[in-house]
Amino acid sequence: MIEAVKHINYFLQQIASNRGILTSHISLYIAMIRIQELQGYKNPFRITRRELMQTSAIRSFATYHKCLQELIIWGYIAYQPSYDTYKASQITFLFQSIEIVSKVSVEQLSG
Repeated sequence: MIEAVKHINYFLQQIASNRGILTSHISLYIAMIRIQELQGYKNPFRITRRELMQTSAIRSFATYHKCLQELIIWGYIAYQPSYDTYKASQITFLFQSIEIVSKVSVEQLSG
């Protein structure tokens, strides 16, 4: 939980100068952090559109896809779609605070 809070704070610092960012971008990104947290802070991690839309409270497919594409373009995430209906797509956070990355790396090495 503390890692998620640190990640959110770091993200908010990074977006402070981004004039194009909207609440829907922030909601989607925070939903990604929540899903990553549920998966043990793995980076990359797996997501489904349905899960992200539900967690972020985004109801429009157009808004979801626009926000996802802009987060990719702005360099916040990398996205690897899955064209398999039974396999989730993959998200990679492209920046995280040093504390988060260090903790995740140690956990992945010991796990």
